Amino acid sequence: MNKSLVYLLTCSLLVFLFNCKDASKDPSKNAMPSESSVSTTGGSLKSSTAPISTFFIGFGSDSIWTLELSNEFITFTSEDSRFKHFKIKTPEVTRVADANIKHYKGDTPLGEVVITIAQEDSENEQEQPQYKTTLVFNKTKTEASKTFEGFGNYILDYRLNGTWVLESIKNEPVSVANFNKKLPTLIINAEEKTYSGFSGCNGLGGNLFTENDLIRFNHGISTLMACPDNKENEYRKQLQKTTQYNISETHLEFSNPNGPTVRYKKG
Repeated sequence: MNKSLVYLLTCSLLVFLFNCKDASKDPSKNAMPSESSVSTTGGSLKSSTAPISTFFIGFGSDSIWTLELSNEFITFTSEDSRFKHFKIKTPEVTRVADANIKHYKGDTPLGEVVITIAQEDSENEQEQPQYKTTLVFNKTKTEASKTFEGFGNYILDYRLNGTWVLESIKNEPVSVANFNKKLPTLIINAEEKTYSGFSGCNGLGGNLFTENDLIRFNHGISTLMACPDNKENEYRKQLQKTTQYNISETHLEFSNPNGPTVRYKKG
């Protein structure tokens, strides 16, 4: 079976079980702002609240273990009796310059741990990236250093899933008159991390690149109809410039550090 598919299915199952477990708890304890809901520069959409969501899941290739990262906690579980389990508050991430490598370092009951998540290069741009995941427990008074190796992937916020209808481009409202007979729509498949839809004249689609609160639209398929006096090009350009999002029950707003790019209402 394709390695990417195995990763995707495993991550999806773990996220499902994790969310089901959290849902059984007191909702008032779970409800808190997510980093993926933080207002963007110049945005007008109010931040939403949601249960703590896992944004990365890793699992072992050298032994059986799982790693879950959320905006609040890092949780690790393994079958090694000496390194069975830990749960700590998520520390500040350290990024490596000129490489997609991230480090998390923190103290646990099992000793100091250094977690490294490194994106692997892929020859096929249409494939979702995979991330080598390594945990190193530094030497303590009772145990020698221990390393766990495996792979993982970032999980797309499930709230983005569904159909969204365009409302504005760079905070300027749009209407059907700006496009070809109907407003652009964006369909997001959160499980497969793909998007499709209608951009005002042509169809569009591709993969979504995500890392926690970062999101990018990787260009994929598109039809080639020509539609003069149409805002399609501007819409697609702003979609490609997107790096952040903010979501509520009824609206979705994309942005970048310069401000809002496009805004939708729930379809």
